[in-house]
Amino acid sequence: MTERARAAVAALVVVVGLGGCGTLPGGGPPSVVVRGERDAVALAPWTWCWTNGCVDGLPPQDPTDLGSGEQLLVGFPADGWDFEAVLRPAGQPCGPAQTVPLERTATGEHRLLPAGPAGSYDVDLLGRGPQGDVVVTVRWTTEADGPLQSPVASLGVLSQDDGTVDSYGVELLLDDLAATPGRAEADITVTSSEGRSTTLEPTRLVGECDEEGRVDFTGPAEQGQRAAALGTAPLTYDVALLLDGRRHTATATWPDDARAEDGAVALVFTPALPALTYEP
Repeated sequence: MTERARAAVAALVVVVGLGGCGTLPGGGPPSVVVRGERDAVALAPWTWCWTNGCVDGLPPQDPTDLGSGEQLLVGFPADGWDFEAVLRPAGQPCGPAQTVPLERTATGEHRLLPAGPAGSYDVDLLGRGPQGDVVVTVRWTTEADGPLQSPVASLGVLSQDDGTVDSYGVELLLDDLAATPGRAEADITVTSSEGRSTTLEPTRLVGECDEEGRVDFTGPAEQGQRAAALGTAPLTYDVALLLDGRRHTATATWPDDARAEDGAVALVFTPALPALTYEP
């Protein structure tokens, strides 16, 4: 999923979106067909990129309700597409989210199974393929508990364009924590292969709609450019995190550990970040 589509979903606001069925006018993408236990619905994406055009829309205020069941099946008439789902408690755009990839079935559809505690969810279905990306939303009720997400953490500091090390800023993301910490601080020490280092102190972002279990830190481009000027790759990230008084540390190497799509690295902390659990 592109960062543009992820940003559209992350910025959910309860407003009327681009509902409806069928292919969007003006050369937009075809409908996404979502099938529950009893009903199927063809939905026009509310955010999409398709070949040479893009539309950033708004999610539906009252998503189509597909009732309850053991699974949802998603169909899309284009080859080479993958889908993932973001599930939030129904009517709670700032509620805790579960993000899961959909598995492809033998018939070419994409299957979503329950994730998180049984209940009613607003489900954003995000697809990506050779022509671009699409997002649609439905409401779905699960009758059984599904797997809980493990905490994830990623860090973006450096980028590389045409072999030149650069930076557009610092972004540290923690997600799927057991709860949102009251206090959160982070220090990031970047060390070049020559042994030169600098310590960055990103600021925690606090917004009006902070998703439960998620913490974002950001630093300006000048912080990242300080790291980019240290020397040659590989560079090491040493991250010290303080969550409600408990210290967690992680180390990664850039660009060796970097994701191809955005240059960020995944972080594994010691001790492990606090995770969601079902009560025994």
